Amino acid sequence: MIASMDFVKRREGSFRELSSTRWDVVIVDEAHHLSGGRAEDDITDRHRLARWLAEATDALLWLTATPHDGYDESFSSLLGLLEPYLVAPDGRIRFEQYRKHLVRRLKRHIKNRDGTLKFLVRQVEPILVQLTPAEANLNAAVLAQARDLDALAERARRPIDAEAIRLVATVLRKRAASSHHALART
Repeated sequence: MIASMDFVKRREGSFRELSSTRWDVVIVDEAHHLSGGRAEDDITDRHRLARWLAEATDALLWLTATPHDGYDESFSSLLGLLEPYLVAPDGRIRFEQYRKHLVRRLKRHIKNRDGTLKFLVRQVEPILVQLTPAEANLNAAVLAQARDLDALAERARRPIDAEAIRLVATVLRKRAASSHHALART
């Protein structure tokens, strides 16, 4: 069976129908979307699905090109579903334990049959862009609004609210970097 995580996770949808099924093998692509939050009250429906999948199969394979969001709690939530002993009781990740379960390939590891690098090393050179006065004013206004949102997030009572506010600030910055049209629609 091939299914969308977002389709399966819905409790009123296929999750209920599939929850009594036992699987021989479960393979999840884009598995980083199944990680748990950084707080226990931050569990998503996708992570609940991941917990169920871990219990409903004998063989579990997470595939992702984005395995780590920078937070050990997110990464350890995925490792703990593969094998609980990979994460210490205090939540610390035990690299010496999990490295044999991890296959990591960087672009520099991928080679052609003749041994040459498949992907060329790119040199990135920043280019200074001079903003017009109007663009500088708009940029300053966007950054001020984003800073205000970040400050509001710091005062939020629940971690999930703080994350939502930070997401709005991030979207605002990205839309401003995208185009005037995107920012105006935002």
